[in-house]
Amino acid sequence: MFLKRDYNGVKVLKEKTMKSSKLLALAGVTLLAAATLAACSGSSSNAKGEKTFSYIYETDPDNLNYLTTGKAATANITSNVIDGLLENDRYGNFVPSMAEDWSVSKDGLTYTYTLRKDAKWYTSEGEEYAEVKAQDFG
Repeated sequence: MFLKRDYNGVKVLKEKTMKSSKLLALAGVTLLAAATLAACSGSSSNAKGEKTFSYIYETDPDNLNYLTTGKAATANITSNVIDGLLENDRYGNFVPSMAEDWSVSKDGLTYTYTLRKDAKWYTSEGEEYAEVKAQDFG
């Protein structure tokens, strides 16, 4: 149904069709967004199986020694497989990781960390390799 109006003797039939077109376009976008989200949703069929995290980097790391390289790709990889003394929570505050406690001297020049007693290094096969020591942190 079209809305008829006269503006200086000219009949206008567009007003109702513009509203219908906008509504139809909005419905189409909503349907497309819902279909896209449904297609991207994960399946829970293998929720009990082994979980693997895969990520593709643009460049290869120089090496996996986080103490000797400044390359961003290396830092991204090692930060996912090696714990540091401290980590940041979601608000940017320091929280314990390998260190269970830490203190800073009054002059701000000396940092003292207390390592967790249960901290161990493991091989790629998951076997215990050695205890974590202060010297491991450079």
